[in-house]
This record gives sequence, C-alpha cells and structure tokens, in this order.
Amino acid sequence: MSSASMPVTSSNQITTSKIWSVILASSVGTMIEWYDFYIFGTLAPYLAPKFYPPGNELFAYLAYLATFFVGFAVRPFGALFFGRIGDITGRNSSGRSAPQLRNSRLVLSRHFDRATCAARPGAGW
Repeated sequence: MSSASMPVTSSNQITTSKIWSVILASSVGTMIEWYDFYIFGTLAPYLAPKFYPPGNELFAYLAYLATFFVGFAVRPFGALFFGRIGDITGRNSSGRSAPQLRNSRLVLSRHFDRATCAARPGAGW
C-alpha cells in the first residue's frame, strides 16, 4: 500500500450538506437508542416483579437493574467487534451480520425457553 497522499479533487470532497445529513442520521439513531434505555430504566419498578419470581421484590428489582447494566456494559464490545468486521469486510457486510446474529440469538433463546417450560410444569405460559 502506498503512503503517498492523493490530491483532493472536487469529486472527492464531501459537501457540507452531506456532513450535516450524516450528523443528523447518527444523532437520531443515538436518540432512539437512549430513549430505549430511558424507558427500560423508568419501567424497572413496574416490570421487575413481572419477570422475576414473586416474594422477593428487592431481588427482582436488583436483577432487573443488573440486566439494565449489562446493556450498557456490552455496548462497547459490540462496537469493537462489529467495527473490526466492518473495517475488514466492509460496512455492508457488518451491517448484514448484526441483525442475523440478533435473530439467531432470539431463536435459540426461544428454543431454550420452551425446553425450560417443558421441564418445569407451571413455568411460562
């Protein structure tokens, strides 16, 4: 790979409107993500008893907040992982692989959910 710098021509320049559209798109995506975290955290006292066994509300609340923390803690690792994939194979490939991994995780969790419910009568629906 050559280390010589290429001259910038008018076709290589990025317009100001393009920069602002990128800033706007990334800002909207970040706002949606943080709104999701806000709703998840705000509903913690109401949803924690629904997801965890009854009888110990403190445990349910702390377990729900631990789930909330995992969402924050794992984000940088996903960015490093998919950023590296994007650098190696291209952003298009990285953008396609992230939803595929999410969907496979959902299918697997649903499979294990049914196996757990079958093993414990009265668990689940």
